[in-house]
Amino acid sequence: MKRAILFDFDGTLAYMQPSHRQLYEQAINEYAESTQSAPVNEISVQDAWLNWTTDDGVEHLEYSNSKEDYTKLRRQIHIYRLEALSVQKNIEIIADRVLELESNASFYMLYEDVKETLNALSQENIQMGIVSNHLWNLNDITKHLGINKYFDCIISSAQIGYRKPHPKIYELALSKINAPSENVLFVGDNFENDYLGPKKIGLNAVLLNRNSAGHIDQSIESLREIGKQL
Repeated sequence: MKRAILFDFDGTLAYMQPSHRQLYEQAINEYAESTQSAPVNEISVQDAWLNWTTDDGVEHLEYSNSKEDYTKLRRQIHIYRLEALSVQKNIEIIADRVLELESNASFYMLYEDVKETLNALSQENIQMGIVSNHLWNLNDITKHLGINKYFDCIISSAQIGYRKPHPKIYELALSKINAPSENVLFVGDNFENDYLGPKKIGLNAVLLNRNSAGHIDQSIESLREIGKQL
């Protein structure tokens, strides 16, 4: 019987509205010296982290000592992506605007199956945590959404210096909930970060496939199906 569940955040518990891509478009268009709006078709997420990638995964411990240090790293990430989008003018101003927009807790929305699922699991005395490649203020975002009370730990990569699928981030979560790996289920929407990564260190894992795109045996299409995995 699995007595603890670790959840991913983005794409699992919540989503951004407007989307992260749309926030880039807004920031670029606000400061672009052009009468034409700039469409953002693709943002290379992982490539921006290459300078901090090790054999185990992304590590940025030196930038996780404070919010100010992490803001410096996040600005570098945004500048890299903006350069990849061929933005040339006002690039630092635009990067700072993206920083401001993406940290706005009011842009995050819960999926409709989240609160009823968390309520049900809480009544079953299931320990729960969040493990996310996210921003420094993830705890503020979850507080704004009214779900902090359900979780024994809320772990953001920004504050601990490791990004999924680095094994250290899962190991830290296990230490926070004080449960053996065989009793823990990881639930998320990213195959590498939320399924393969957790399984490599001995966690149980199930892939959340909200859009029914692709299929593996250990997958669900709604959080309401979690009960079948326990």
